[in-house]
Amino acid sequence: MAASPAEIVTYLTSYMIPLPTDAVSIGGSASAIDGVAHSFSIEVFDVCAPSTTPDVVRAFYVSHMLANGWTPTTTLPYDGDLATPCADNYCWKRDAGNNSTMAVALEQVRAAGGLTVYDVRVVGYNN
Repeated sequence: MAASPAEIVTYLTSYMIPLPTDAVSIGGSASAIDGVAHSFSIEVFDVCAPSTTPDVVRAFYVSHMLANGWTPTTTLPYDGDLATPCADNYCWKRDAGNNSTMAVALEQVRAAGGLTVYDVRVVGYNN
């Protein structure tokens, strides 16, 4: 059963991943990679933000991720490789406790009519 938009917002905010005012997640996908050295859970959420622009959304995440304890990173394990470069230059990570790390990427930020749509990729992995 798919999560509702409200459940997705609760999930993201429980990990201190902010959403702009009035933004909603309209779905997403999940996958897992079980490797020898590291195991990964990867979730991608489609987000829609009304009455804003891609530049405003990017600026929102730059300031709010830092304010919520996230550290900018130049890598993101999209495919289970910890050295994979951050594709869109908007990636952050933080210690998730229990010898694990969470990483977040802001992806494919684009205007669509009067909306800004984008993806939030959340990757959890053991250290």
